[in-house]
Amino acid sequence: MKVIEPLLFLSLAFFGSFIAHALLSRIVKSLLWAWTPLASNDAEACSYQRSVYCTADKRLWPVVGSAGCAGAAWGVGLLWPTAYSPWWMLVGVLGVLSALALDLQRWERVAVGSRSVWFQRGLGQVVHQVLLSHIRDVQVQECSEHGFTFRHGFRNRSARLNLHTDDHRQVPLPKTDALCEGKAVKQMADFIRLHIQQQHGTQTPSSTAASCANPAYEVVVGKQRSPLPRALKQPIVKPLSSEEALKRALQRQRLVSKPQSR
Repeated sequence: MKVIEPLLFLSLAFFGSFIAHALLSRIVKSLLWAWTPLASNDAEACSYQRSVYCTADKRLWPVVGSAGCAGAAWGVGLLWPTAYSPWWMLVGVLGVLSALALDLQRWERVAVGSRSVWFQRGLGQVVHQVLLSHIRDVQVQECSEHGFTFRHGFRNRSARLNLHTDDHRQVPLPKTDALCEGKAVKQMADFIRLHIQQQHGTQTPSSTAASCANPAYEVVVGKQRSPLPRALKQPIVKPLSSEEALKRALQRQRLVSKPQSR
């Protein structure tokens, strides 16, 4: 019991610091996104952002380390209650706040509207804008990542969008976790592809099939239209009966046998 109790307090302190940072980070990012959206003078159609505890990236290790140090300070303050325990708890709070500051400094987010694609690498950094009219192709890139995360362990995959512009440049967007945010990344790619199709006037397979189904000649049958082959567009010659053929032959003989007038 003497060993289990300290381990229990330490685990609770560590998990409490990580949970506190995750909740605080989500609340602050939601407020900042609503207060300072990426899209200027345009409504955001879809977006995604990078998660700290789901994306395996070395640049996020200081954020996780600060949260872990805050948990260690809280654990020390809970295990050895002395006159310095409030100070240890204050150090833990400062550790969570420093983790939040580092998280916002490395915060990467992407948004797309009706006219442009915006992305930012870090709060307060330059917001990059790519016009949808200059994009000729978009590609979803997924690859495995080396590292450890609390969500997936050592089995991590990242996803990102690569934009190909008209001037033959490739613009890589920020990457995120493929297992958690992969659906949002693919949804954004589908939105950009749809805008490219509408811009260049390309038809979808259904519209192409519908346009090919309209024949040059058709017969109206009630309220439905059934196309006919081109062979039926030619004039139809009906075969003559034996009596009509005999009459026409006699008329020709009379015309031949009739003397020509001088």
